[in-house]
Amino acid sequence: MLNQCVQTNFPMEGRFRLYGWRNMAITLGRFQRDSVSILEFCEEFQLAVTRRITGGQAVLHGLDITFAAAFVTEQDARLLFTR
Repeated sequence: MLNQCVQTNFPMEGRFRLYGWRNMAITLGRFQRDSVSILEFCEEFQLAVTRRITGGQAVLHGLDITFAAAFVTEQDARLLFTR
């Protein structure tokens, strides 16, 4: 149903991903440093650590629902293939 809504309202190539976390985890932003305090916190509370391909700061996951959406318009596609 959600995919149909997205396809109807955004008629372009794209993907929508909806997921949850099996265990508590922390995602770090792409350029965020692996500070000792974050790594010690994760070790103390047995949290998995992963890195996002996007920027930003640390995000604690576990009781949330996460989504990702990516769309490519015709103009975006042309730019990708002409560089």
